[in-house]
Amino acid sequence: MKDVTWRSLKEHPGQLVLAVLSVIVGVALATVTLCIGDIMNSAYSSIVSTSTSADVYVVPKDADPASVLTHETNKPLISDTLTSAVSGLSEVAVTLALYRGPVILVDGDGNRVSAGYTISLAQGADPNTVESSELVDGNFPTNNTEIALESTTAARSGLAIGDETQIIANGRVMDVTVVGIVAYDTPLNGSVLVIVDRMTAKVLFAPSGMVPSIAVKVSEKSTPEAAKAAIEASLPVDSGAEVLLGTELRAAAAISIRHQLAFVSAFLLIFAAIAFIVSGFLIANTFAAIVRQRTRQDGILKAVGASRNQVFGSILSEALVAGAIGSVLGVGIGYVLVVVLRQVLGLFGLHLTDTIPVTFLSILIPLVVGIVVSVIAAAIPAFKGARLNALNALAADQLMPEKAGWVRGLVGVLLFFGGATALYFALQGYYPDLYFAIGAVAALVGIVVLAPVLVRPLMRILAWPFEILSRLSGILARQNVTRRPRRTVAAAAPFMVGMALVAAVTILASTASVSLVGSVGQETKADFVMRSADAGTPFPQTAVDQVRQLPSTKVYVFGTPAVTVTLPDGEPAAATVMYGPDSTFTDAMKTPIVSGAAEDFSKGSAMSATFAEANGYKLGDMIAFTLCPNTPYQADAELPITVIIDSHILSDVILPASWLQKNIPAQIRQQAMPVAQVMLAATDPSLRPTLLENLQSIAEPYYTISVQSAEEYADSGSGDTSRIMALLYALLALSVIVALLAIVNTLSWSVSANTREIAVLRASGVTTGQVGRTVTIESILIAVFGALVGILVGSGLAVVAQRVFAENGLTTLSIPWIQLVVFFIGSGVVGFIAALGPSRRASHTPVLDAITQE
Repeated sequence: MKDVTWRSLKEHPGQLVLAVLSVIVGVALATVTLCIGDIMNSAYSSIVSTSTSADVYVVPKDADPASVLTHETNKPLISDTLTSAVSGLSEVAVTLALYRGPVILVDGDGNRVSAGYTISLAQGADPNTVESSELVDGNFPTNNTEIALESTTAARSGLAIGDETQIIANGRVMDVTVVGIVAYDTPLNGSVLVIVDRMTAKVLFAPSGMVPSIAVKVSEKSTPEAAKAAIEASLPVDSGAEVLLGTELRAAAAISIRHQLAFVSAFLLIFAAIAFIVSGFLIANTFAAIVRQRTRQDGILKAVGASRNQVFGSILSEALVAGAIGSVLGVGIGYVLVVVLRQVLGLFGLHLTDTIPVTFLSILIPLVVGIVVSVIAAAIPAFKGARLNALNALAADQLMPEKAGWVRGLVGVLLFFGGATALYFALQGYYPDLYFAIGAVAALVGIVVLAPVLVRPLMRILAWPFEILSRLSGILARQNVTRRPRRTVAAAAPFMVGMALVAAVTILASTASVSLVGSVGQETKADFVMRSADAGTPFPQTAVDQVRQLPSTKVYVFGTPAVTVTLPDGEPAAATVMYGPDSTFTDAMKTPIVSGAAEDFSKGSAMSATFAEANGYKLGDMIAFTLCPNTPYQADAELPITVIIDSHILSDVILPASWLQKNIPAQIRQQAMPVAQVMLAATDPSLRPTLLENLQSIAEPYYTISVQSAEEYADSGSGDTSRIMALLYALLALSVIVALLAIVNTLSWSVSANTREIAVLRASGVTTGQVGRTVTIESILIAVFGALVGILVGSGLAVVAQRVFAENGLTTLSIPWIQLVVFFIGSGVVGFIAALGPSRRASHTPVLDAITQE
């Protein structure tokens, strides 16, 4: 049977190429997603290795090891005065309190140096090399007008020793000169690292003396373990600190980073799985066509003594060959795509990575899965071909109608109605997240399984315009696609899945945007909103001071305080907390008040009605807070709930800024009360253009401050949805690619199987143009059928989702009809493109050759 397999591959190279292409698509995209995951993990791991390379660390108790790099309001801190308790030990050579925080570096052309998806960090100089730094050129900075740059940061920025530039650190614009270049043992993979004078770093990032960690370099006569024990014995009992070996901290930080990236990794794996599933439709369709074409050949093999297992094995062998070739090529093409992606993103200022990690798993997983998916996808058509007895195979008509498939129909009905039932429970409020997810998946799969039943009725409608324009070609095309509905569905399935997901998220994105715009319009009185464009960069206090000086302008400052909420049962609440001016609900906002009076906000706190209902709070109840948690300034306090609001843009709990300023010590206020955004309103509407110009002038030097109108602010709130949309549009692009191959494959088999029929039509007077139009219309019908079913299913799921999650902000259903129509029309264009090759082949086959073809 080995000879039979190789002969079949040689005689049907076109089908083999299509099968290989389908595998390449899935494997290449899976390789890209896995490689991106490796890049992200490698980048953050290298940053941690570089920034935690000391022998021993003194850190806050129970702190997240990765928090040493983050700029979070509520992260644990320790006092830098602990260095005096450690530095005098004989086991310790040098100690280093780590003063570090976010920074923006301006390159030689006056543009910001982007850190991509990683971090842009400034830290105090380390001349004693407590960590693994090495001054390779120049000097360390000695005042607030000098900086040193990490070597790859210097290369990317184009800055050299002696160059003058600017940095924006903790909101301060500083004119600086590059005086040194520093190298580290581990490459930073895209991160930006700026070294500043230590006293400057303390003033910028730790004015209260509170730091995330203290690094320790062990003396030559001691060991890290001995130093750790000595430091533990020397620390004050109430220090709130613990001691970790550098190896322990790095290992714990690596685990923490993997956990933090778990969602991204899971999403990438899901995307890779979808790539394989969608391409699996094409692989199965390809081998179904191969089995049909070689039906008589298999019949002859059985007649001369071949067993079912041998025939089955022969077909699977072909799938194995196609899977192996496609997987190897797919992995290679995937890495090429990553290189191209890195270069393209670099042109737009998004530096992805310095190096592309090549890991064993990122190669092995796509290879193995690609081969396994190929074999599994080919198994069903191979089993059907092997099961056919010799006489039936020899007499088989490749165009005979398909059987009803009652088992498939029953499975489809059960899945669809099971999904509908789960969606009903979600609408009734029973575990809405879980039931909606189960219902959506079950309903989508059920529709795909039941889709052959929809082919005939829908094709009568979809083919009607073509039958009017070209009656003969339209009728023939409709008959071809309805003759074998399961084959039609197999070709259209990639479009169904892709269009369903994209249509659903498109509608939900539009719904979220419209709902948010409505909420902002309903709640805010501001003309403009200023905020940091980078989530990790605090809003500059100097910019706040500047806008407060603008004439005829009302300024309302909001921020995220270092405050946690404790529920009545003593458990910490997963609550978002913000602060605002005492006049938040009288002047700044027009948020609907559920109970209480707007002017009473300054006497207590405000709470969203949703959070209050979920946790059993009511007006007048005391709510417990912890101020400055995880620091020596930690304190407990209580405030009454004086206002309950109905808001979709404010936090769960809102505190008066004046109360926080009285209860948070001044020395830690900068770290504990960072500004998040500033709302501004002109006292006279005619002054708005002037106010906008002034705000833009203030924001320009800071690089990351955005100035938005209320409408722009609302639109920007859907940024996360927009990023998801971008990923799902990538999925749509995948579906288009696979759908092209699937339709080409289906049409190629149809043309081959109908060769004699086409010849008879030609001999009867049908023109080559009519034959070509028939194949083209058939292709378009397959594409628009898949798109129509997908859009209808996705739209239905989106409508259900809006009602299920209405209380979470999806208050107003918005269906972007134009986008959905563009998707539908675009599918027809894809069908037309897919038909170019098969239609030419069908119309140019010589009549006599076609009639005599076996």
